Order: sequence, then C-alpha cells, then structure tokens
Amino acid sequence: MKKNFQLSLLTVILVSVLVLPGCGKSKPSISEPTAQSPTQATPTPTPKPTAAPTTTPGPNQPTAEPTATPDPDLVKITDETYAHTMDEILNVPELYFERPIRIEGLYLKEEPEGLGITTHLVYRISDGYGADDDGDGGHDTQGILFIPPEDFSAQDGDWIIVQGILRDVTIDGYPFLALDEAQVIIDNEHRGSDTVVNLH
Repeated sequence: MKKNFQLSLLTVILVSVLVLPGCGKSKPSISEPTAQSPTQATPTPTPKPTAAPTTTPGPNQPTAEPTATPDPDLVKITDETYAHTMDEILNVPELYFERPIRIEGLYLKEEPEGLGITTHLVYRISDGYGADDDGDGGHDTQGILFIPPEDFSAQDGDWIIVQGILRDVTIDGYPFLALDEAQVIIDNEHRGSDTVVNLH
C-alpha cells in the first residue's frame, strides 16, 4: 500500500514537472505581440515636429516694417495746404531746404525771354490771393520749378505729380529755387483742381 502511494506520488511529481514547463511556454507567446506594440507607436510622434515649424512663420508675417518706411521729412502739399505751403516755400525757403517735397499740379514748359534756357514748372492757380502783376483781378499762378529726369516728356497742361529735394540749382549759369532729383508721374486720369483757394 505504501509502495503504491509512493509510486502514484512520483507520477504526480513527474507529470507536474512536465506540465509546468509547457504552461510556461504558452505565456511568453502572449507577451510577444505586446513587445511589437512599442514599435508601432513610434510613427505617431513624427507628425508633431512638422506642426511646430508651421506656427513659426506666422509671427514673422505681420511685420510693421513697410509702414515705418515713409520719410518723416517729406512735405506733402495737398489741395488744402497748397497756397499756404507755396507761400512759405517762396518767402521762407530755408524752412524747406534739402527736404523732399511732393506736389501735384499742372505742367508748364517755359523759355524765359532773353535767357536762352528751358524751365519746367508745376503749378496751380490761386483764387482769392489778390491781383497779380497782370492785374487779372485775383488770380495768381503759384508753382515751383523742377529738374525733370532725362526720359521726361509731358505736354503743357498735363496733370503731374512731382517729388524732389528743394535746392538752389543753376541752369546754364542762372540760379533758381527748384526741386532737384525729381521723379515725375503724368496722371491725367486723376486730375485734381486747377484752382486752389488762398486763405490769406
């Protein structure tokens, strides 16, 4: 009886030794797919670096540099300020020397009698200033000479926009107050008023 019990106990031990390694082998097969899951997660972080560069150009685009470029010394002569500013330029030119001036008006090419030179004038007619030298009853031509660029070609009466530096210039030995280094645009499609009101 004891021998049979010992034999059956031995068979139980042997069977359990053989079965346990088999059970241990089945568990690692379940863990193998979990070992592959970290490699599958690696592609997902790669889109994140591409999202960061797209946000950096955004702040660079709304720069205020183009609006900061206008010249603070630029004198823009408008319809409202035309007569007053032209009065100052002709009577107190030192206030405007070496300053850029932008002016719009009519074009006139002149050949002053006895000088043998050609001058270029941008002007308007001032109403209410008082009788001029011709005594025409309150209309005066107010304008300023300019040195045109080489390719300049306009007809008398064309509407022009002139921007240049106010200087004392010499044309064939004759001194003049004029806009030097002038840039001129002919713009007959957007003509302003030929006549401006002088508030003096």
